[in-house]
Amino acid sequence: MNSDNIKPIEIYNNSKLKYERIKNDVYYLFENYKHKDKISKIFEYWLWQLNITLSIYGDKGFLDFFKSKFTDPISFSYFLDGRTIYNNSLIKLKKNRFKFLFLNFVNQNFYYSGYKRKNLIEEIRFRISNKLIKYLPVEKDFELRKRILELTSIYFSDVNKSNIESYLIKNLPLLFYSKPIYNYEKPINISCASASFFEFNNLENIFLVNSNIYIKGYQHGGGYGTFLDDYFEEFEKSICDEFIGWGLSEINIKQTRYKKIKKNYLPNKRIIWIETNSASEFNFMVQPYCVLNINNQKNKEYIFEEMKASNFDYFNLIHPKLPFKKYKKFRKKSLQGRFKNVEKLFNKNDIGIFDNPTSSLIFFFLENQIPFLQIISRNDFDRFTIKQKKWFEFLSHHGLSFFNDEKGKLALSLKKIISNDYCIPEEVTNFHKNLFYC
Repeated sequence: MNSDNIKPIEIYNNSKLKYERIKNDVYYLFENYKHKDKISKIFEYWLWQLNITLSIYGDKGFLDFFKSKFTDPISFSYFLDGRTIYNNSLIKLKKNRFKFLFLNFVNQNFYYSGYKRKNLIEEIRFRISNKLIKYLPVEKDFELRKRILELTSIYFSDVNKSNIESYLIKNLPLLFYSKPIYNYEKPINISCASASFFEFNNLENIFLVNSNIYIKGYQHGGGYGTFLDDYFEEFEKSICDEFIGWGLSEINIKQTRYKKIKKNYLPNKRIIWIETNSASEFNFMVQPYCVLNINNQKNKEYIFEEMKASNFDYFNLIHPKLPFKKYKKFRKKSLQGRFKNVEKLFNKNDIGIFDNPTSSLIFFFLENQIPFLQIISRNDFDRFTIKQKKWFEFLSHHGLSFFNDEKGKLALSLKKIISNDYCIPEEVTNFHKNLFYC
């Protein structure tokens, strides 16, 4: 690892400065592309990710990425760090201009991962949406590739590597060296988790089409608008014509991922500590304040000591995909999480404990008025956005959020909840609605 003394803001700002050196040339190369702004932003993101890869994993890791089958550096970082291997599903291209034009002619609304379909028509459109990408008549432009590689070499001119272009040519996304695609000028409206465009699974190739494209990005998990300096969120929102959040963005709707449950109350209330996933050094470079919260051991120690002092029986809900070893010494009884439908593990009279304010399951607890408690550090609070600070302060006023130095407060709140038929106060849910959806 090369990054012991590298701060995320330094790499981010360094990458911004590097891109400014070539940005005008990028726009010149894509001057005949209707969506050159979005192509440029995705290119900037890709170079930033490569810059992080090089900074953390050095020459070998940088080269290994281009030799691998991974299409985006974040997924590759999971592999290098020995964590659960994850790679996005590549949309295989079967170029067919006639089928592409036909699909776009009969339908202008397409849905991809991260968008919650509302009816059967939307479900059908979702199922055929990948075909639009599959049939894109992508035509490579090798002269453009040559120029893009030259600009990439300029971007990495501070790197002592004479064969940088030979590295990059191995896995250069098609978006950056394909000709523009012309069609019937039918508009294309896409609803999805806009993060999908940064997985380089060929979905991003839609921006080669020289007709009107409207991107409506949707929040698909927790965390959006929670912490300041979330660089990935900045990129994700930058390619959207409209971004719809669950409460902490400029435009918001009520989340639809989690529904109300009908499970009966159990005779005994369960305290369930919802563990967060582990985070890599690469994640830290992309979402620094979120990862500082995840890695804060004092939050976990505080919860454990409060439980121990009051002799509470509790369960740990282990993350299904990226279990975090830092919880191991705090576990008494465990529940194995699920990647899908994890909410089916809960009952109406459970009590949740969160040491990560970005957990999407907080929205599930709110939806079902199941009591939950949240623990953070004072540094976490300082890094919150304005809306998130207001939300935490209101929860704290009602005895539902605490700092990790407030000895005895978590235990006292748990005793009150356990001894009564407690559910989240209506004023809390009303405040949540007014703050998040106004």
